[in-house]
Amino acid sequence: APCSIAQAAAAAALDGPIESVKSMVATYKTRARILEQIAQKYPAVSISKPKGAFYSLFDLSDVLSNTTQFDNSPDPKDVQFTKWLLDTHKVAVVPGSAFGVPGAVRVSFATDEDTIKTGVTELLNATTIL
Repeated sequence: APCSIAQAAAAAALDGPIESVKSMVATYKTRARILEQIAQKYPAVSISKPKGAFYSLFDLSDVLSNTTQFDNSPDPKDVQFTKWLLDTHKVAVVPGSAFGVPGAVRVSFATDEDTIKTGVTELLNATTIL
């Protein structure tokens, strides 16, 4: 039988005020626009617009296919790129191949705007030196 505490919590979530939800939706839309605005400056990278998520996929397949930097590893290039990016630029992203999108990286925007701007700019600048 379902737990009565869980049922009460679910009912409160569904019936309660939604102002905070609306505020967070607006915040995440702003953060997604920040990603898009920065990415527009880098024509070799395309970005997927999030549809209800707090992350976006950056397609780096053109960049990664034109570099030999990661050719000496059996791992996919997006996996190698994410390791290199963390080691050399201190930016953490998730390889797209983990989500069936090889050549891409997943970028979260579940953080403050300054961190997003700094991290995304660093990520995209890193693609220009490969």
